[in-house]
Amino acid sequence: MSANSTTSQITLRVSPLAAALLLGATMIGATAWTVTARPAESALAPAPVTVAIVEVARVMNGLNELKERNDIGKIRGAELEKKLQEVEQTIKNIDAELETVIPKNDTKRRTQAMADKFEAENLLKARFQAYKQLLDLENGDIIRDIYAKVILAIEDFAKKNNYDLVLLDDRGMMLPPVGGQERLKAIIENKRILFAKPELDITDRIITIMNNDHAAQPKP
Repeated sequence: MSANSTTSQITLRVSPLAAALLLGATMIGATAWTVTARPAESALAPAPVTVAIVEVARVMNGLNELKERNDIGKIRGAELEKKLQEVEQTIKNIDAELETVIPKNDTKRRTQAMADKFEAENLLKARFQAYKQLLDLENGDIIRDIYAKVILAIEDFAKKNNYDLVLLDDRGMMLPPVGGQERLKAIIENKRILFAKPELDITDRIITIMNNDHAAQPKP
């Protein structure tokens, strides 16, 4: 091989995440060294903190109130769907008239029928978009209302049972089997709880309390 030939080079690149982990390890080591060098500060250690975790999504999905309100939402959706079907039927009726009723040489009637069909098709599109947005907003109101109640229930439970801190349980958030490095990095960086003892989980207790409270409320 001549001196002028091109040779491949391997460059070691440290990702921002790896660099952050290395920096964190260095800082942790420095902190540990400082504590070891100054044992007198151990007397200033903070009091133990009582911690609980809650899987909020599972709480919300386990609430009878949410199921009831979803049932009402399904009825609402069916009513709107019926209105769309009425417009669809109008379009089908016009197509049938153009096919079998209105003579091919009756230009005036056929033109009017085509105009009516065009108007109905635009009405169908407009209603579909409007109903879709309306249902999305109404479902958003349900989620917002239920979520607020869950937060209040967690706060009340924590105060009554002397919990100092309640964290969102995100242990179920795992890396997907397929994904680019940026997506995986985002999941890793956003995950907060890597391990927790099962007895810290108060999710089922919150569900039971909220369903009992809901059942005790007078029904309209």
